[in-house]
Amino acid sequence: MRRILGWTSFAPSGLLSRTRGVGLRMCSTASDAPKKKVRIRFLPEDVVVDAEPGECILDVAERGNVHIASSCGVGDCGTCEIEMLPHNVWIRSCVAKVPSHKDEMSFDVVGSDIPAF
Repeated sequence: MRRILGWTSFAPSGLLSRTRGVGLRMCSTASDAPKKKVRIRFLPEDVVVDAEPGECILDVAERGNVHIASSCGVGDCGTCEIEMLPHNVWIRSCVAKVPSHKDEMSFDVVGSDIPAF
């Protein structure tokens, strides 16, 4: 158990990581999954980035120079929500991880810069 920024975390040490001094990320940078690559496509720019299972979707987008607005980094505020296609499911990209059972995934980031209410 760790105390972070005035709240108690029951997450194992190393699961939370600070990014650019703003917020905390719940995704681990280390992965126990095999080094398989998953192709991630960000629309409407049609940017394709290879990712490893366990990586945060937001980190993958940043590596591909795709802007997704984000704020809290822990999935509470909803600022980083993007649409997973073709299922039309909205996910919070700061906590959603690349799954190991997929070969490719697509996300629509249009509207991700609209502030959550």
